[in-house]
Amino acid sequence: MNIDFFILPTQDNEQFYQFVSTQVKSYFAAGKTAVIYAEDLLCKELDARLWFNGEDDFLPHAYMAEVSPDYAKLPVVLVSEAFSLKGANKDILIDLTLSNMPVHSEVKHLIKIVDQEPSRLQASRRYYKALQQQGFTINVHKI
Repeated sequence: MNIDFFILPTQDNEQFYQFVSTQVKSYFAAGKTAVIYAEDLLCKELDARLWFNGEDDFLPHAYMAEVSPDYAKLPVVLVSEAFSLKGANKDILIDLTLSNMPVHSEVKHLIKIVDQEPSRLQASRRYYKALQQQGFTINVHKI
């Protein structure tokens, strides 16, 4: 499994949202599917931002509490409940939560995007350490 941590130099929410949206768009352009796991409010914000350059440039996605078979077929799915991750089998898992999520064997590529907001930064450090203790190699990208 590939694991990448992207560390942003700011705690500005707008820059965080923009970076996540741009990353998701680049994965989609490369033919990759993704599930974004985040708290409800963050999912709602990203759901609105996955329209690019106005109303004509839409990235096919859905935000749902539970993954339905129809929505699971979309290239990008946003979920706010951990149990929904099993129904969203995608190439990339983008974890934006503050929790130390257990790594599932079906995850091919785990992405953690972190800014300098103190609670996110502290949570990511705990998660990094837990993954490292499990023997995973982690690529860190300071943006």
